[in-house]
Amino acid sequence: MRATGRCSTRSIRCTSRWAGYNPSSAMPMSSIATPRTDGLHGPVRVTAGALRLVLATAVLALIWISLDPFAAGRLFGRNEASLFDQGRLINQLGYSAMAALTLAAILSFVDRRVLARFVSVPWLIMAAIVAASAFTTDVAGAWRSVAFTLIALGMASALPLLPATRGDFETVLKTVSLALLALCYAGLVLDPGAAMHQAADLEAQHAGLWRGVFTHKNIAGPVMVMVGFGGIFLMRRRQWLSGGLIAVLAFFFAYNAGSKTALAVAPVTMALVLLPGLFGLRLIGAIAAIASIAAAHALTVGSVFVPAFDAVLRSFHETTTFTGRTAIWDFAGDYLFARPWTGFGLDGFWGNDFLRSTEQPFDRSWDPRGIVHGHNGFIDILLFLGVPGLLLTVWLTVLAPAADYVRAGAQSRDGALADLFFMIIVFAVLVSALESFFFRRADPIWLTMVIALAGLRLSARLPLRA
Repeated sequence: MRATGRCSTRSIRCTSRWAGYNPSSAMPMSSIATPRTDGLHGPVRVTAGALRLVLATAVLALIWISLDPFAAGRLFGRNEASLFDQGRLINQLGYSAMAALTLAAILSFVDRRVLARFVSVPWLIMAAIVAASAFTTDVAGAWRSVAFTLIALGMASALPLLPATRGDFETVLKTVSLALLALCYAGLVLDPGAAMHQAADLEAQHAGLWRGVFTHKNIAGPVMVMVGFGGIFLMRRRQWLSGGLIAVLAFFFAYNAGSKTALAVAPVTMALVLLPGLFGLRLIGAIAAIASIAAAHALTVGSVFVPAFDAVLRSFHETTTFTGRTAIWDFAGDYLFARPWTGFGLDGFWGNDFLRSTEQPFDRSWDPRGIVHGHNGFIDILLFLGVPGLLLTVWLTVLAPAADYVRAGAQSRDGALADLFFMIIVFAVLVSALESFFFRRADPIWLTMVIALAGLRLSARLPLRA
């Protein structure tokens, strides 16, 4: 079958659409993708665009709000692992069902040529590395963990394909952001025991800090900053009221969540991306972002292993240990290259039986035997997936997005969307210098970053139709 309309086999950019949506007929593009099943005839006409809009909204709501909001309110007297086990089944079923619906919608409504441009060989290799990691760990249920991780990854990366137009994407972003904020602020009033850290929690020092529907302030803070970035984007799209409301409420919530890392990184990210972007200097912004990411990781985890980096850090702050994180990184250093090609498997290092039985110095500021991650994204990737996984992660999360950002800004009439995606990515990678969430199952920080990575890739190749 031959393509119709203004498209050719050399380029799909003809009408600047991500997902092959033809606004003149309110249906998918030519039947090169699927038969003409744009709607259901009857008393109520349900179009393909409407179905895609609803599904995209549901996917983003699942990622941000989850199927088990305010779960932290049931934590009393238990540890984080028990809370995770309690909600694991419902999340696995929910994410699997949503991923199946998303796949069905994409295969039904999205032009095959768009999918060909969307598929990324490096991401396929990375997915294979993650899948293979199930063979390198002795952790019980490793296959389930890996499968859930890949299902969530696939669902989040496919989300940008669902909205047929930029207006639909803005509707999804606005709707879910307002719903999330409404739930979080309502929880502060109606169920403060769940929406706020309590003195009876495992980390009593966080009492009074806001967490909303999330399990911890260090998840709530970064996600709310990302939501705030979305509010700024909506304001740039002249949705002043809704965008301004989302930005103010999200940043205010992040402030009260008390996530120091997120609060420190947010203004830096906006300066790195927005200022050059407003003047069309996205190449400078991309270079500055890469340099800032390198500096942030060098002066945090790098200071433990490279004396020169430590000397630079001490010139700014003589005694900082990043709340004990340097002790964790120092401990991890003994194992970073124990399995250089395979690693210990996804989630196969922290919390394993060998680690729990290791004797610890009495003067160590943080006992690594009881933690769930290494508080640095790239350290954990090296431990879990080895050197190949680390190198590919650096490419996928830092270098490739920077190239896509420059390309998207150069060919787009409106760079606001590219700025949004790149802000989310840069912010997340900067936060990963002190937190760990790369390939962490259904972590909303990670999955929001995946959405931005996929969205930026599409923006660089197939700008979304206005």
